[in-house]
Amino acid sequence: MKTKKIILILPVFLFVIISCNMDNEVPYNNCIMDTLKGEWSWIKTYTPKHGIIDNEFKSILKVFNQNENASINYEVLVGDTIYYSGSFQYQYGLLDDRIDNVNIKLPHWTPSLVVDENWFVYFGDMLTERSSNDTLTFWDGTMDGYFYYYEKIRKE
Repeated sequence: MKTKKIILILPVFLFVIISCNMDNEVPYNNCIMDTLKGEWSWIKTYTPKHGIIDNEFKSILKVFNQNENASINYEVLVGDTIYYSGSFQYQYGLLDDRIDNVNIKLPHWTPSLVVDENWFVYFGDMLTERSSNDTLTFWDGTMDGYFYYYEKIRKE
């Protein structure tokens, strides 16, 4: 009887392990660094009041590695200048299972009452709920707030 249980559980266990490396899947908690690590380039800003805003400065987010305390080291560049360098914490599912939270410092303006370094983050397009490991969306958390889209330009 124990052998039958192991045979049934083994495929499920293997699926969970393998799915961390699948390109089209939203990352599981234990492989978030595999998805975040690399360089991300700002591609557009969207706000419900004004639609897509293209006149914002270009910025690059570089995610390097994870520390023993689970904080993640990063750098934000605006042009060739380092805007901020430090680490952030990634917290899972504060709004729901798909939208997470990061305390990251980005060079974008936000009208929200939330501290500017506190962003909701989603892999893919948060508005359409299309998941993608090649797009990172930051949202300030307000109903008429801003959505900042970053596209992966280099994997580490």
